[in-house]
Amino acid sequence: MDSSAYTVFKRYVEEKDLICSFEYDGEEGFVYVQSNPTKCIGSELTPVYDVHKADFFVNGSKQEITDVKYYGGGSHGTYSIRFTYKGKVFDYGYSTMGMGGRPCQDVDCMNVYEADGKTLVQNGCVKRERSLPVVCRHAKKDGTFSSFEDTYHICESDIFED
Repeated sequence: MDSSAYTVFKRYVEEKDLICSFEYDGEEGFVYVQSNPTKCIGSELTPVYDVHKADFFVNGSKQEITDVKYYGGGSHGTYSIRFTYKGKVFDYGYSTMGMGGRPCQDVDCMNVYEADGKTLVQNGCVKRERSLPVVCRHAKKDGTFSSFEDTYHICESDIFED
């Protein structure tokens, strides 16, 4: 059999630069995460990312964060970030989703966990309530970011409906 009949699929995947707001327990700031794709997995060639750089600024000064992860969101584009700060794990996610589990906007809230990453301290993403709202934006190709205005809205056909 002619081996040229088999095609190895390839996918071009760019690095992801993301900036998100942070507000918790009297502290305000932002987190910047730069992630590089390392491989694609599965039949959909879902990219896997390693965090190349992470900067965290709170109340005007740079702070250290650890265990920074960027999840690219798979075929539905439900990206998220997660990091540890002052013994708590901050997990950025969504309070509303559209049809088929696809987001209709950028990440809009965060959950806070104990250091184990499993014990929930505060659910900031409860069904559209957003008790811990955030604003996240991916960098444009020219390195700039869209407005940091909170443009949150409930997705049409929200799957988190009661």
